Amino acid sequence: MKILLAVDGSKSSTQTASWIAKHSALFAAPVEIVLFHAGQRLMRTVEIRLGRSETASYYASMSKYAFAAARRVLKRAGIAFDESFEVGSDAAELIARAAVRKRCDLVLMGSRGHGPIRQALLGSIAAKVIARSTVPVLVAR
Repeated sequence: MKILLAVDGSKSSTQTASWIAKHSALFAAPVEIVLFHAGQRLMRTVEIRLGRSETASYYASMSKYAFAAARRVLKRAGIAFDESFEVGSDAAELIARAAVRKRCDLVLMGSRGHGPIRQALLGSIAAKVIARSTVPVLVAR
């Protein structure tokens, strides 16, 4: 089974990596993990001001941070994984498209559990992925 594990460096995504490390036997063997980070694109004017090289360096640093904790958890558990990141304005769409493109059987992601008011104002990446994905989504909380 191939699982896209969406990570952002948060406590929630680290806990989700820990969950899959602990429960990987629940899934059809062999389990393949793709750590995926959907980075928020900088404003175009900022990208131009920084230049191509500095912008690429910024995005690489951002993804390195997003992968760090999940990478440690999976390595400690002896679970092999690949890493992939993309940058765009809609994280949910990037995650949903990556799952299809990478031929994943499941999207696994954490939920930060914002309160109802913040949820109504900001929305939830997890809810948007569920709405847009053609691949099954499991949200760990």
